[in-house]
Amino acid sequence: MKDHGGNQAGQRDPGDGAATALPPLLARRCRALAEAMDRVVTTPFAVTLNERERGQGLAILHRLVDGVERDLRHYLGAPAEPSAWAAIAPRGLPIANLADVILANVLEHGLDRPGIDAVSPPFIGDDPALASLWTAYLVAECRTRNAWNAPVLPMSGLPLEMQAQLVDCVAGALIGDLGEDGDTMAAMVAAADQVTQLHREETSIEIVAARFVDGALSQRSPDELMVDLVNRAAWPAVAALVGERTGLGSAPSMIALAVGDEGAIRDWLAPACFGANAVGALVRALAPGWNARSFDDAGVAGADADGWPADRADAIAHAAARYRASDR
Repeated sequence: MKDHGGNQAGQRDPGDGAATALPPLLARRCRALAEAMDRVVTTPFAVTLNERERGQGLAILHRLVDGVERDLRHYLGAPAEPSAWAAIAPRGLPIANLADVILANVLEHGLDRPGIDAVSPPFIGDDPALASLWTAYLVAECRTRNAWNAPVLPMSGLPLEMQAQLVDCVAGALIGDLGEDGDTMAAMVAAADQVTQLHREETSIEIVAARFVDGALSQRSPDELMVDLVNRAAWPAVAALVGERTGLGSAPSMIALAVGDEGAIRDWLAPACFGANAVGALVRALAPGWNARSFDDAGVAGADADGWPADRADAIAHAAARYRASDR
């Protein structure tokens, strides 16, 4: 069984040879939405994100930032109401691929979901390891939504490197409030180290789904497993399976599935990755969640993240300079 830990959330090796590229139009749509989410807290954008998606993306970001700040203030011995968001919201978070993770979470939430069947799929049979993976998947899937059915992205749902970069950004935003003298900076670096260790475990739905798919493929063909998962509206597992077969990864696959159309999805997945029947079941299930959008079919340039210093003190100082900018 493959290793799905560490920084591999949403980024998996292809199951069979070279990656299967997205059709150009679908790739441009995905990039347009990812860029819009990347800029959701910094600049106005066109019509590629609707108000629900924009609001949910902002809410996820806000909760992540507030949670990290509370942890930092705990270790600093400086309790107070969170304030870093006021500095971060106008300037954004320069963290590569964070927009893709948030966007996949938000778009998955908008897909048609009659409800996951908690009963183990029949092919699991008496296999205790596979049954355990399915149970872990159900638990992780439940944690992607709160009591009001809004999408949730916990800190442990981010890849480890992304967790550390988020901590450094929030620490940099706080430095302006707490002072930038040597003692304060040293205390902030120590607190950031502790917070990063606090969140070292990575238990994202992408990783849990990838582990289940990996195990299930020992019992079912890719086409059979696709139909099983679609029938249960187990979209994170569907994205993991598509990511496995195409080499694209879970999060990019979720985005592509959510913003595609029948022609684009068929061109992408059949027959290179799945048979016609499996893809047919997939597009029929996805169709109710596809929304009419206005896309700019000319190319979309992605937003580049800032370079990330390797040293933690330098990284925090780098973030602090961003949040001291005169135009924030």
